Amino acid sequence: LTDSTHQMKLAVGCVVLVAAIAVSALPVVVENSSISDTKIVFDGSWLVFYPGQGLHAERVDLVQQGPEGLQLVGTKVTGDDKVPAGQVSFVLTLTFISPVHVTGVGRVLTADEGFTSPLWNNCTFSAVLGCHAHISYGKKQISMYRDIFSQNARECGHESDLDGDWLAFYPGQDLVAERISVTEKEHRGHKKHLLVGTKMTGDVDVPAGRVSFEVSLSKKPHAANNGSLVTASGHIVTADAGYTRPMWHKAELAAGFCRATLTSDVGTVTLFRDFDSSSMLS
Repeated sequence: LTDSTHQMKLAVGCVVLVAAIAVSALPVVVENSSISDTKIVFDGSWLVFYPGQGLHAERVDLVQQGPEGLQLVGTKVTGDDKVPAGQVSFVLTLTFISPVHVTGVGRVLTADEGFTSPLWNNCTFSAVLGCHAHISYGKKQISMYRDIFSQNARECGHESDLDGDWLAFYPGQDLVAERISVTEKEHRGHKKHLLVGTKMTGDVDVPAGRVSFEVSLSKKPHAANNGSLVTASGHIVTADAGYTRPMWHKAELAAGFCRATLTSDVGTVTLFRDFDSSSMLS
């Protein structure tokens, strides 16, 4: 090897070694906690929106560990050009748990492109009902949604209407979400209520402003406190590029407080209640 080649390989090796040490030496977080008897389980797969990625999500596997399950470790299942799959993304310690709200503190990992200059940043953690959470560091925020496809995922029981903004993952779009506005209307003067999902962001087939689905409900929708689901029948629209040849397909809705599925012969749409829509496009 030439001297220049040897020096280059040595430099690259040092960068990789430093990065490995930085990640393997997981940060230590405070241990003082105010914990009630209520425990909320976070284990499983989550869909995570990192700053600057818009509506493109990543999957993160969250493990709850420690003597009392007070430490959360999030490892990337899918990655990006800065922090790749397989790397620990954040380590948190829970500091307060109530039946509805959980808070914590810890560190979140950031890096430059190619996983260079990895850096652990102090952060705070806030979660609602174990199904939606935020990690905040500096002026940035990570939004997390419990992944319905996870074997460990559980329904979040809480009485609430289904009206509002939801993040929808359509078949074939992998981890790119669309924002849907769900509104409840009277069904042409009948006793049934009509739940209408309208696209706020769209795609090449069904653009923004178009109705994506309609579901008939026999009464005002509520998710019971025991975690049971609202179920109902309706229709979902598909189309070719440019909204040509639109077609309605029969679909079945299963919805809870913070997540829902709409299943038809063209696949399953998975929806997550969008608690913080204003931050998702930042």
